Amino acid sequence: MSFSSSLIPDNSIATEECFEFKKDDRFSSMPDHEIWRMFRNGDEPAFVFIYDKFFHILFDYAHRFCKDSGLVKDAIQDLFIEMRNNKKRLGETTSIKFYLFASIRRKVLAMTAGKLRFVRLKNLENYDFDIEVSPEQKIINRQINDTTRTILSKNIESLSSRQKEAVLYYFYEGFSYQQISAIMGFSKVEHVRVLMYRAIKKIRASLSWDEVGR
Repeated sequence: MSFSSSLIPDNSIATEECFEFKKDDRFSSMPDHEIWRMFRNGDEPAFVFIYDKFFHILFDYAHRFCKDSGLVKDAIQDLFIEMRNNKKRLGETTSIKFYLFASIRRKVLAMTAGKLRFVRLKNLENYDFDIEVSPEQKIINRQINDTTRTILSKNIESLSSRQKEAVLYYFYEGFSYQQISAIMGFSKVEHVRVLMYRAIKKIRASLSWDEVGR
């Protein structure tokens, strides 16, 4: 069954079961900016592809901020409904994941804080961030050596929530400093650089010389 506009009510939160997918292989090798352009121009299969590809990725990501699975699910559904209803007003992007991460982060933190309207992220700094890394989750190739990889994997829990978040974006999601700055609501990219520097310094400081040499 193909995706139908009637599957998403305009004024209510849809459930995941509302979405029935018909795979469209033409998007598999298509760059993000082209898929996004098609979606903004009203291509329903493009929207379905984005939903199908990113729903569970967003759920796992947002769950790091909020352990209320129902709230997280509602936030994601709400985000996709808003995207679909306002697609003509959305800007361009070369990374759909970046756009979705930034959007769901704002929404989940605001909902967790009990806000009904948009809240500036700098006022929502007191949050927990879970960065438990599974063996299957690989570090993006950032031209780092094996020692640094080991240090990150074993000692990441020693970091603050914001430090863990920045490390996740850079080493595990492959985002640039500019993208991380936008996601986390910093006014300057330099703030991300400082955050990353302090995170790596803190991790190294927590190790013994034997561990560093492994």
